[in-house]
Amino acid sequence: MKAKTINAKHTTGSSIGIQKRNCAWPQLGKAYLSIPVGAYGSPIWNFLIDPTMTIEGLDVKKLGMTLLSRGCYDANGKEIYDIWDWIGSGAYPNPTDWLMEVAHFGLHQLIERTAQFGLLSRDSYYVAVHDRAGIVNPYELYHNRLEGNDFPICPYDYPQHVEKMVGWLELQETCPGILFNDLIKGELTGNKSREVIRKNASFSYTGYMPPDTLDTEHVPAAFFKAPFGAVGQFLVYEDKVGNDHLETLKALEALDESMQNVQIVSIDEDLEDKNG
Repeated sequence: MKAKTINAKHTTGSSIGIQKRNCAWPQLGKAYLSIPVGAYGSPIWNFLIDPTMTIEGLDVKKLGMTLLSRGCYDANGKEIYDIWDWIGSGAYPNPTDWLMEVAHFGLHQLIERTAQFGLLSRDSYYVAVHDRAGIVNPYELYHNRLEGNDFPICPYDYPQHVEKMVGWLELQETCPGILFNDLIKGELTGNKSREVIRKNASFSYTGYMPPDTLDTEHVPAAFFKAPFGAVGQFLVYEDKVGNDHLETLKALEALDESMQNVQIVSIDEDLEDKNG
């Protein structure tokens, strides 16, 4: 497997632009799943699962990534596995915190070197799960929804998610658009009723806290799906002292030949200080 070395700096261009995320700076020696902003020629909203999908019956780990069979095979007869990733609510209290981070900086998720890389293929998807992505009895959020500039009212403009139709108040499915009306741990802006600002590690965005009258619960649900096998790459951060990245590169040798898009990222000195 050939891996090209690229430099990591705070700027974009020929180097990789690195920003601090809610889950901290990249760790030296580790591998990350990466999809650049704008990959696949689509805005981030086109990767949203609408409506969100509860994961009842699926054995998805809360820590680390889970590879699950899709139950079908690719054109070469290889079983298709997808990468399921439970986004931690400690670093990302709202699923939209993580989503807006990806919108700003691209997908960048730590994956353990013990993962069964050989199961992945060009057809593999990356799927994100969050504790608050499924809303039980969401009708009051639809009824009292406020619209903002940072997000679409519904990513796919489904009439049942946008228009007040017959049976609309009995709608039980969660449109990702209403997740922006269900924010917790935000600061009131004073501009509009319920409008809050959510401050992430390197940027902020606005949305709305739920109505005071909302009495509902949340269930874990998948809310984001991207064709990682087709458009993604693996970034391995060089460990110039302990050479821990060499063990990670060795583990990645198990990748299918069509998936061996691996880059070694050489960290500049100011980012090494942040890692330390």
